[in-house]
Formats: sequence, structure tokens, C-alpha cells
Amino acid sequence: MTGAAEKQIERVLDEAHGSLDQAAEPCGAATCTGPLGDGYTRDRLMVQSGICWREAKRPDKAVAVFRAHLSGSVLGPRDHAHYSAFLAGALAEAGEPDEAADAALRALAVAAPPRYGQVITELHRTAEILFPHRDRPAVREFHERLMVTVSC
Repeated sequence: MTGAAEKQIERVLDEAHGSLDQAAEPCGAATCTGPLGDGYTRDRLMVQSGICWREAKRPDKAVAVFRAHLSGSVLGPRDHAHYSAFLAGALAEAGEPDEAADAALRALAVAAPPRYGQVITELHRTAEILFPHRDRPAVREFHERLMVTVSC
């Protein structure tokens, strides 16, 4: 979706929603050995849509999608931290450094002990975006905690 026109992105996301509408209902909790797609829900599609909007340079839309679908989601801790890291980046790109740092700190708290690599990688990307705001207390705290995580 990177570089695509907004109308094209909306069309592809509409197609994804249509496909999900036509899919059979999940028959239970997602498992590693269960039927393919059992864990794929509307909330998962929506948070992945948030990633699309962020990558398409529309952090405002990404933030709105993440806020609407992460708060009450039933994602597991790793997935929630993963999408929260993308929310943090979108907030940073949208010019909300304090909110971005807060979201990043929450994601880091979940991701650091088990060392969830994808989450930490995305948080490094957010840290780069937030670097010009490093004098702000929340941003400074996020940078410091991220550096501790890296050095461990």
C-alpha cells in the first residue's frame, strides 16, 4: 500500500472486509494447529488497516483506527504490544510526542521481558521519529528504557 492513492487503499481495504464477511465463522480459539484463519477477526483486520494507513503516510487515520480497535480488543499480549508499537509510531508521526511515548512505554513493558523482536524493532523506529523531542520527560523516559532493553 506504500505510495498508493488513498482511494486505492480504501478499495483494497473494502475488499478485505468483504472477504472477511464471506469467510466462515471461526470455530474456536486460535491455535497453532487449528484451522487456518481461526484467529483472524474484524479487530485484527482493523488494526492491520491502521498499519496500512500509517505506511501510506496517513498517521491521522492510523491513530483513529488503532484507538478504536485496540482499546477493547481480544488480542493476545504479544499482538497487542505489536500493534501498540505501530500506534506509538503513528502518534509520533501525527505530532503527538507525549502520547506516542506513553503508548511506546506500554508496548515496551510487555515486549521487553520476553524480548519480542518485532515489537522492539518497531519501537526503535518510533524512537527515531521521537528523537527531536528527546527533552520531553515522557520521550526521554521511553528512550532510556529502550536503551536498557537493548543493552540487556
